[in-house]
Amino acid sequence: MYQLPTTPQGIGQLLDSGFKLFRAGFKNILGLLGVNLLANLAILGIFVSSLMALYSGGANPAAMLSGSAIMMFVGLMVVNIAATVGYTAKYFTVANGSSMGLGESITIGLRKFFPVVIWVLLYFLIIVLGFVALIIPGFIFMITLMFGMYIMVMEDVGPIAGIKRSHNLIWGNWWRTSLYITVVYIIAFIVLMLILVPVGILVAILAGGNPIVISSLDAVNQIISIIIMPFFIAMIIPYYNDLKLRKQGGDLAARIQASSAK
Repeated sequence: MYQLPTTPQGIGQLLDSGFKLFRAGFKNILGLLGVNLLANLAILGIFVSSLMALYSGGANPAAMLSGSAIMMFVGLMVVNIAATVGYTAKYFTVANGSSMGLGESITIGLRKFFPVVIWVLLYFLIIVLGFVALIIPGFIFMITLMFGMYIMVMEDVGPIAGIKRSHNLIWGNWWRTSLYITVVYIIAFIVLMLILVPVGILVAILAGGNPIVISSLDAVNQIISIIIMPFFIAMIIPYYNDLKLRKQGGDLAARIQASSAK
């Protein structure tokens, strides 16, 4: 059974802990992963069907792609945000020595959908304002606020509280957090490339300029990409726990120092 560390860890130890959590919880997320993939495939099927109908009717390729792509994007956004919330809830439960059923994870995903959308809008708004102001604040907020969505699920709070909590946890650990997230992204990127490069070659061979084939295989790429999300979440949870341990230790040290000063 997986167990979260009870003392602060180094970057290497946290990466190892994340890999262990990913393996320990993978069986538990298979049902949700299957639902996620099927929902994406259903959206892809509707998208391709609409493209084929428009294409055979002689519609303008650019116009039909833009309209269909918007509908596909909205559908994928709804499904994948709800699934991301569900993955987070499931892995956080596993990290704490328990498990969560498929129905409960879907319910949490749907319940948290609109709050997470609000968080996404606020997150990007704050980053944009930071870049417009002095550029550097944009980079700072990009990291300090990025755990907000996961905190909303793990601590069952709203978007504003998630933003504040993420900022408070990461503030003072910005460089360390940036390093950890960069390493996780590099690992995820390598795994994705091992999957997506062959698909890209297939696109080049089969497409032949056909917008339906190009759009269909691009959508398949998008679906393949979602498989990496559970891995990323599993890597985030041990680091989130480590930040809490460090903050608690820092608070305790400050209280001891204040008590000694008296």
